[in-house]
Amino acid sequence: MVNNRNGFTYVANITVLSYSLVLFLVIANPVTDFTILCLTCVCLGGCTTLFYSFTIKEKLLTKEALNLEDIYRKSLLEPVNKK
Repeated sequence: MVNNRNGFTYVANITVLSYSLVLFLVIANPVTDFTILCLTCVCLGGCTTLFYSFTIKEKLLTKEALNLEDIYRKSLLEPVNKK
């Protein structure tokens, strides 16, 4: 999950920087540039947050993580119990 988060962070940064470069070259007014850039980033950020909130099944992931933790701990303790 950490690798995915870092990858999407890099993609988001490159996308915003590319979009802002094009925007600054096309529109001459700096105030309008930053207004459009800010509104676009806030809208896209809100949409991706809503998408994440509705698609990620956090309860299921938490339950599976706890089960895997139990299995991992038992596998660590097995060699100790056999001696």
